[in-house]
Amino acid sequence: MGNGFRAVSLFERFGAGTFAGLGLQRFGDPTLRAEQSISVDAGVDQRFARNRALIGVTWFYTRLQRFVDFQSFFVVDPLGLGRFSGYVNRPGGLARGVESFVEATPWRGATLRASYTYTNSDRRLPAGGLQPQYVIAKHIFDLSLNQRYRSFGFNLDLNRTGSYLAPVFENDFPFRTAELTFDGYTKADLFGSYEKQVSEGATMVLFVGADNIFNQRYYESGFLAPGIVGRGGVSFKF
Repeated sequence: MGNGFRAVSLFERFGAGTFAGLGLQRFGDPTLRAEQSISVDAGVDQRFARNRALIGVTWFYTRLQRFVDFQSFFVVDPLGLGRFSGYVNRPGGLARGVESFVEATPWRGATLRASYTYTNSDRRLPAGGLQPQYVIAKHIFDLSLNQRYRSFGFNLDLNRTGSYLAPVFENDFPFRTAELTFDGYTKADLFGSYEKQVSEGATMVLFVGADNIFNQRYYESGFLAPGIVGRGGVSFKF
């Protein structure tokens, strides 16, 4: 159990912008209070099969007591400064759910890990009530396989992310927002490496692989993500 806070940024306190036909418009609020939250989690991890496997389940609950939000339009500026839009304090929402995983060494040099997370995250609306939080998928599944054989390494990571809700902003005053539901996607990354000791205290690592090897079309926070991206290089460990 614990609590947390986030200090208000300088832009949230004093930010402003210039717009055609409107001139300088203030967004900031110097009276904003820091964000506050309280969270609780509880879980259990258990080894079995002669320590070759590990399972874990954790329940979590977080309540955002106060946060800083951007209101796109004011009927009446709460500061009395005539702002059209700006930052305000609001009561926060809730996030609760379960994290689980299974990790095993099925054969020599291999590590297999599967995890699943369920998150029920809601934000509090200005008029009251709760709505699903932006850019947080309810279901996330991940499967990874790491294999080592002598100086060679192999890694496969498969991730399944469920659908999520995200805002799309108009890039013009008064910054109206549309809410869109983005479909879930499956993304796979594959990499290999080779290690060679070049001196008593230094090891060279050559690696090559690619992200999104199936060239899946997907979006991150509402923005189109890259397709397949290859990467390679060399690094040194001392």
